[in-house]
Amino acid sequence: MSRMLGYAIPQHILDREAAKRSDRIIQLVCMTLAVLCLVGAALLVPSINRSRKEYQLVINPETIEGLPPDIQLLTKMGTLRALAIDIAAIRSDRLKNEDKFYELMQLSSWLCKLAPRYPSVWWNAAWNQAYNISVTQHSPEARWKWVSNGIRLLRDEAIRYNPKAIGLYENLAWTFWHKVGDFTDDFHWQYKNELAVEMERVLGSPIIALSEEETVNAFRALVEAPQDEQAFEAFLHEDKQVVAFIEKLRAVGLAADDTLLNFVARYMRNDIQIATLLKIDEEDQAQKQLLERAKLLADPDNTEVRDRLLAALRAHILRTRYNMDPAYMLELMEEYGPIDWRLPFGHSLYWSSLGDKVTKDMLRLDRDVSMRTVRLIFFSLNKMVRQGRLVLEPDFDQPNASFIQLMPDARFIRHTHEAMLKYGKEQLDDPKFAGFNEYPILPNYRAGHVNFLRYAIRQLWWLGTPQARAEAREYYEWLREYDREPNGKPKIYYMQPLEVMVMADIYEGLTSFNNAQPIINGFLNRSLDQLAIGDLQMAQGYLNIARQGWDYYMADKADDTVERRRIPPLPVMRRRMVMDYMQRANVPLLKKVRLWRHLGLDTRRHCYGTLLPYMTQLCARHEPPLELSEVFREPPEMTEFRKQGQQQPEPTEPELSRGEKTPSD
Repeated sequence: MSRMLGYAIPQHILDREAAKRSDRIIQLVCMTLAVLCLVGAALLVPSINRSRKEYQLVINPETIEGLPPDIQLLTKMGTLRALAIDIAAIRSDRLKNEDKFYELMQLSSWLCKLAPRYPSVWWNAAWNQAYNISVTQHSPEARWKWVSNGIRLLRDEAIRYNPKAIGLYENLAWTFWHKVGDFTDDFHWQYKNELAVEMERVLGSPIIALSEEETVNAFRALVEAPQDEQAFEAFLHEDKQVVAFIEKLRAVGLAADDTLLNFVARYMRNDIQIATLLKIDEEDQAQKQLLERAKLLADPDNTEVRDRLLAALRAHILRTRYNMDPAYMLELMEEYGPIDWRLPFGHSLYWSSLGDKVTKDMLRLDRDVSMRTVRLIFFSLNKMVRQGRLVLEPDFDQPNASFIQLMPDARFIRHTHEAMLKYGKEQLDDPKFAGFNEYPILPNYRAGHVNFLRYAIRQLWWLGTPQARAEAREYYEWLREYDREPNGKPKIYYMQPLEVMVMADIYEGLTSFNNAQPIINGFLNRSLDQLAIGDLQMAQGYLNIARQGWDYYMADKADDTVERRRIPPLPVMRRRMVMDYMQRANVPLLKKVRLWRHLGLDTRRHCYGTLLPYMTQLCARHEPPLELSEVFREPPEMTEFRKQGQQQPEPTEPELSRGEKTPSD
């Protein structure tokens, strides 16, 4: 007990006061620690937010401005959202097993809104539409509707909310490559038509150009156009030349929107101005307006402002409707070659390349998904080599009924080879592939790379130019060096001369009379196909192979007294193929126009009289009718040629030239 002023203070009171002082010290220390923890936590917030974005634990507001109200509402459900997701997921599995795809589609839509940051939810919804629901339809229009719905779901929404989810890029690229581009679906030609016509409405028909540089530079105008909405609106309303031209367009019933692009796609083809072929009745107001529009757009004084306006509209639609960046499209064209964006393979290349690019810095990237995504880059480029040149005669009213033809394009061969080496080497760093470094790319890609190079060698050899054959020999030597037996010895396949290897299959078929003409005619037909699209190099290459085949077959028959084993001279065989080609019902008229303009003068003179009645009827039956003199031009000096008749000497070689050049060509 303690005493104070004569009073004794009980010990328990002293103890209580001491305890209070101790409590205050503890509280003060705790408060100090709490403040320090709060400060430390605040300092960690920026790095935590960066990690959340990196690991995709939060939707990045910068990439999803204007989040739809329904998603905003559903993401505020708190703990009830998790319960709703579980119930919807269980129900969706049951509906899938019961093949109730329409109900599943609606449920999947709600799942996407409940869990917008879960990539698998989006992919399941897109797969159901593109693959499961589409095959239940029985018309090409209905099937394409569901396939395109699945594509748009991934492209326009899923990737927007999950910009670093590489699986979404892989799945979108696969849908373009497999569902639209491959041949497994019964309606794949209709899908290709729909996509090609849709993209031609936006981009117009491609220029007829043989060099990669010409094609790439033609697309560069879209990148130089306004690249954001504010700049686009300023371009339309503040550029004096553009404003004046838009007023002229309004006077003929066109506007600076889809109507202008549709008209240009229909009537202003780059190689042939469709309006010049039509037999216009100026008393018909609709046809008169069509002619006024064509004259306005074809006026040389309007060329510069017209092209700037078209480029701006096309770039705007690519950004807003297709979620595609023209600058990145140009980057791919500069790296890989003259991509035709009307083909599904260009789109699969775009999304697989973009997926690989935006996820390179991810810490927990799934290596298997990454490998599959990179493989789609190879698949896309490989398809472009084999089918990258598109011949399209679009039917804009019924797109799936358009004429479409896919042909090889040797311009992508070197780019594909280099891409396989580049990406294959990147993935060799994985420890599980140690010991495979004797072949310079990942073993998973090796077989595809070897098969591709063997095909490329044949294609380049058939092209026939010194540069192409030198490139073929380069790849042949490369395979000799790296594609060896397991014991390291060279393969016997590469021990034969290159020309023997390339021509072996062809020569094997030329051993009999029954096979000789079909094989030679096949190469002549390929030559005409290439000539019809303006590729003179490839046309000459196939013609050279036909000549080699003809020479090989006839080598031991020159002195043969029995005519039954001989085949006609090659120029005669080619003229017969021209007449057959021009009269085929499945070859569109515009393709025949191009071929006729590219044929040599002698060939046209020999074929003109035979083809004239057919072409006259064809032009008359066309809707609207076409001018015969523009579609099927009479070769010069035909009167003199007819007088000579059978006295005209046979050429020793078939001609291959651009024919007569006229101003309207």
